[in-house]
Amino acid sequence: MGLQDIYFVAEIVGVAAVVASLVFVGKQLAQNTRALQLTAAQANTADWTATPKRVAGDEALIDAITVVAHQPQDTWSPRDFMRLSSFAVVSLKNLELNYLNWADGNLNDELWFAARDGTINFFVTNPYIEQLWRQGLSANFPAIYQVQVEELFAQAAAELAENKTPMSTTGATEHTLD
Repeated sequence: MGLQDIYFVAEIVGVAAVVASLVFVGKQLAQNTRALQLTAAQANTADWTATPKRVAGDEALIDAITVVAHQPQDTWSPRDFMRLSSFAVVSLKNLELNYLNWADGNLNDELWFAARDGTINFFVTNPYIEQLWRQGLSANFPAIYQVQVEELFAQAAAELAENKTPMSTTGATEHTLD
């Protein structure tokens, strides 16, 4: 075997090594993407289960949400105002995390649409959230998310005006889990 033959064999081995490493990197990227999606799905579930657990364990918050929030705001005590504002921020921050994960491609459509639809239902049954949002709560969120929340308020208002059950027109069942 001459020097030129050895050179060609080495070049073929080099090309094969580059191709193999590219395949390996591609598989690693796919696994990493899937891991990010699973982490986002787990965060989605954790966020949406943590809030009801907090509410269930706080009688004062339950009263604030079910009774006080449906009274004129000028009748709210400072404590109730803080309870309702804090609950609104936590709820909207949970949705923000899910929205940003979805917008980045880390949360699948099915989970995002379920979170979105649940939020529309939440806005319909808790109109004080929009009131607090308009009074300055929105300043706690980035502009891109503010647009999304405004769209959700509009959808909630439309569904309420049409006397529809929230979540009835969203089409989330058209999407499948990855």
